[in-house]
Amino acid sequence: MTPSHDPSALFPALEVIRPTDIIMVPALCQALRAEYQRELVRARAHLAHAAADSSSAPARALSADAVEAACLAAGAQRAVDALGGRVGMLGVGGAAVDAKLLAFLRSVLPCRVSVAYGLSETGGISSNGVLSPNVQVRLLDRPDFGYTAEDKPLPRGEICVKTPVLLREDDWLCSEEEKAAMRARFLPDGFFRTGDIGALAGDGTVIIIDRASALVKMHNGQFLSPDKVESVVLGSPLVRQCVVCMASDGATVIAVCVPAAAASGVDGVDLQKALLADIRRVCAHALLPAHETPHVVVLDAEPWSSAAGTLTASGKLNRRAVVAKHAAAIAAVAADAVAPVAGDGTAGELRSAGDLCSVVCDVAARVLHCDPSVVAADVPFTAQGLDSLMMIRLAAALGDVAGGLAQSGRLAPTAADALSLSFLASASPSSLASAMWMSSSTPASVAAAPCTSPVGVTSASATAGAASTPSAANATHATVHADITSAGGTLTERLHAAIRADVAFVTAASPIPTTVNAAGTRGKSVLITGAAGFLGRFLLQAAAAAFPPPATVYGLVRAASDAVAHERVLSALPAGGGALVATDLARIQGVAGDVTVEDLGLSPAASALMSDVGTVIHAAAAVKFFDAVRGYESLRDTNVRSAKHVLQFCAGTADAPARALHYVSTLSVVDAAAEGLSDAAQLAAACNGSRSFDKTDAYTLTKHLAEALLRSRASARGIPFSCSRPGLITWPTAGGVANADDWLCRLVRSCVQMHLVPLVGQHPGDAPLAGWHTPIRFAPVDFVAASVAHAAVATATASASDASAFVPCLANASLTPAAVLREVEAAVPSLRRVSVHAWSAALRGMMQIPFHPLAHLIASGTGALSLTSPAEVPGAAVTGGEEAWKAALAVYASTLLV
Repeated sequence: MTPSHDPSALFPALEVIRPTDIIMVPALCQALRAEYQRELVRARAHLAHAAADSSSAPARALSADAVEAACLAAGAQRAVDALGGRVGMLGVGGAAVDAKLLAFLRSVLPCRVSVAYGLSETGGISSNGVLSPNVQVRLLDRPDFGYTAEDKPLPRGEICVKTPVLLREDDWLCSEEEKAAMRARFLPDGFFRTGDIGALAGDGTVIIIDRASALVKMHNGQFLSPDKVESVVLGSPLVRQCVVCMASDGATVIAVCVPAAAASGVDGVDLQKALLADIRRVCAHALLPAHETPHVVVLDAEPWSSAAGTLTASGKLNRRAVVAKHAAAIAAVAADAVAPVAGDGTAGELRSAGDLCSVVCDVAARVLHCDPSVVAADVPFTAQGLDSLMMIRLAAALGDVAGGLAQSGRLAPTAADALSLSFLASASPSSLASAMWMSSSTPASVAAAPCTSPVGVTSASATAGAASTPSAANATHATVHADITSAGGTLTERLHAAIRADVAFVTAASPIPTTVNAAGTRGKSVLITGAAGFLGRFLLQAAAAAFPPPATVYGLVRAASDAVAHERVLSALPAGGGALVATDLARIQGVAGDVTVEDLGLSPAASALMSDVGTVIHAAAAVKFFDAVRGYESLRDTNVRSAKHVLQFCAGTADAPARALHYVSTLSVVDAAAEGLSDAAQLAAACNGSRSFDKTDAYTLTKHLAEALLRSRASARGIPFSCSRPGLITWPTAGGVANADDWLCRLVRSCVQMHLVPLVGQHPGDAPLAGWHTPIRFAPVDFVAASVAHAAVATATASASDASAFVPCLANASLTPAAVLREVEAAVPSLRRVSVHAWSAALRGMMQIPFHPLAHLIASGTGALSLTSPAEVPGAAVTGGEEAWKAALAVYASTLLV
């Protein structure tokens, strides 16, 4: 056997050596889990093929449960074989161990799995959290890192120990300088400072949280834990190895990555973008704070090894060596500081608000330390990763631009307000450029040029799409920016112009076919847009159960290639596919695409592949609850203009009938319809008057407009159409997962993270506060997914006239925010009750808390919560199961403590 320091060579070596006791670092355990997952996918595909083979009677005779059990057993056997086949004890140590990884090892391996903790200087300290004999532990407060004995629910601090084998000074084999550093680690009472942050449970067990020496203080006073971020990043199927470090500016988090085999089909800048996009996805899924999510990816094509010095002899990351190897690239990131843009001081080069938008995008890219091509013109700065300190730097960098505009007479009177933090908090590059540009002073000979910065990229909460085709995206947005920049007057007037333009854009789609094969057979398969979103993940599973074989369930996601899209779709499935059997999982296929461009951004190969699609479930949406005037522009491409491309995909031809279309709308449109805006024509007519939309948020407005447009245009084109209107989509009835970005989930997470719960009149004697007792019209995500899937099946078998009247409302309005907080308090008894004013004040001082961006919803004077009372919904389908929903909430709140 040839010696190798490549981690990928570990398992073949273990199969030869066949050890009985193994000690591994967590990174190698992650590799073992990858082996298990690959075998699981292979087994499911194999059995699905065998079940479809008419000559394989034994495979067809297996029940669904038996098939899945066989697949799980095959995956577990691969994990055992990878370790040599006869391991009796697996020890994991050398770094913090993720709880989910530990649970996987203990559920799959038929041996004892122990987590060992100790240091070379102290010997063993604990095993599985239980202290070794004659070991004493106490915690040292580290207020500089935010860890003290007063922390709740458990005291935390730096772990200090006394052990029987603690090295004496006579045993130190090191330099005098190193000996001095060692002496400094001993406290006066003889305890040794380990440098590790931990917590002590009531039963005396010790829990490792972090490595104090590895924590990095950021520019905003918060701390970055590279270990924690790396463990999350390694969850991406595109990343094989990773080291996380900080640029010298104290703000930019850099991930140095060795790509995995799944990324082999992409290279160069595209690979860098693909890795960064997927890293941001897994970080968002893990609820990693924005300031800890990597902003930049540095690629290393050579796998790290001990021979190359990038791993230690024991297989641990040699961070110093990796950082040194890529010092030039890391320094280049740090050196790319925000400075005045050449030529920006003299606005002579800027001929339109579109040109100014390109400059704003370029400056924002420098603040974010990313390629300008990833900055979206129509997406709010906050959704693209800019925090308040970054916005201060952005405003300062644009000061010279404003000066140049002033000299040329093109600086709008609103420019000063536009560069304020209050405006930037909800602005996008395009809306900022429009607010700064004096359009009326632009020479008549100069047309309003479109922004040339790549657009069509939705916010982090958007649920569909892929990298857009540049020509198609630019053609689309040329009209958008011309409409907005040419609309003078108030922001409301600009909103009116944008809505009129979007109605015209969708209704002016390709002509209605005169010859359609209405009698043809509609395809059996289904396409789901927004497949990587919170609802989309469950829709994939529900559609696979509702559409019987041989139907394929295609999931449209943003990705660099169809192969990467398929990986994203499989990894997005809840709990690995939940109750789906192998045959159903094998029918789920991810495809790369984008609802904001022509032909849904599908490659020719993907278009041909989906020729059998007979039904489309359009669930893609960008979700941001800005007011209508400020937020419409950031949502219009994904939520409104995508209707044109979906309609074109569904339209019938001379060779095939129209595809059925089910649209996932929102229950909030009922409120908008109650204001007399029941269809697209009324909306467009309202925009010719003085309609303010001051009672409608941007998300509701865009969804309402899209629903009205899709309904009318589908009817005109003979497309069977239906839609559903779910309420606030929350955790499933089984609990445990949630949409981290919705306001209710942010509220629950914030209470747990702050260890505080506001008193809002839910206890006897408390005065009720407005908004906190407004009913929440919620719908568990699994219920919504199942309802939508069944509605789509019904639509596929109906004619256009039959289906278009089908509008189920999916909601349960029996709980209020106050009632939700009461359930959270019951699930997490350690939370401390405070007044809503104290809770709100604490929230405003903690930028990292999830509800902080929504703090403005709580009135500073009264403590009232800004929620609109829902309109009555006659005939709404009520989900029921309130007690099950409360139990799921308790499960979710409890998981936040882990």
